[in-house]
Formats: sequence, C-alpha cells, structure tokens
Amino acid sequence: LFDQRSLAIISRIISPSAPWSSVWCAPNTQTYVVLTTSATVAASTIHNLLTGCQNIVENHIATVGDGLLSDGVFDYLSDATGVSFQAWNANNHQTTWGVLGAALAALVDCMGINGYGAASFTIYDGDNLVGLGRVGSTVSG
Repeated sequence: LFDQRSLAIISRIISPSAPWSSVWCAPNTQTYVVLTTSATVAASTIHNLLTGCQNIVENHIATVGDGLLSDGVFDYLSDATGVSFQAWNANNHQTTWGVLGAALAALVDCMGINGYGAASFTIYDGDNLVGLGRVGSTVSG
C-alpha cells in the first residue's frame, strides 16, 4: 500500500488543473488529435459543449451526409456558458464532417480520462494534418 505522502504526490501529478498534452486516437478510424490544455474549465461545461458539438455533427451527417465543412470552419458558442468550440482547415487540407466527428469523439474520450479543460488541438486524418481547433475559449463582453 502507498503511504499518504505518496498519494498526495500522485494526485498533484494527475491533477487536471495543470496543463497537459496528449495524442489520442478516435476508435475505429484513422483520425487522431494532438491536444494541449491551457486552463481548467468546469468539467461539465466542456463535456456538455463537446457532446453538443457531437450531436450537431451527427445530425448534419444523418440529414445532409458527410462532406467538407462549410467555408472550412465549424464554430459553436454555447449561449448558456459563453464557452466555444472552433475547428478549421489546416495545412492546405480540408476537414470533413466525419473527421470532425471522430476528432470530437477522441477529445471527449481523452478528456474524460485525463481531465477536462480549455485546449488547443490538431486533427490528423491518417498521416495528414487536416485541421486545427480550440475548445473552452470564453467570450467576454
């Protein structure tokens, strides 16, 4: 068994309040994200934002089909919290709705295990960097 001092050190190391980085694969896809957190935001706020975005993406694919993001951008602002999610094309490649959905699944999975927070991320589809984004930015004013 660990003594109390060991547990205190471990809890500080894995605390989501400290910035962290990770590479995370979306299950059953070639999509993965590389993310770096920058600030602690209430877990429920970020989780609800990401799952809300997932619902929008799934609905779009179900009703319109997969395809390129309109104007190469997906931007969602939660009116309730003032917290936003943005993703956009990168590296002269284009992000599709399906890849965005897989990236969102990877973000939810990764943050669910490692801790929620404001973050910036890159989206890869196989070997190709196809998108950039950020989650948890607050809108002031």
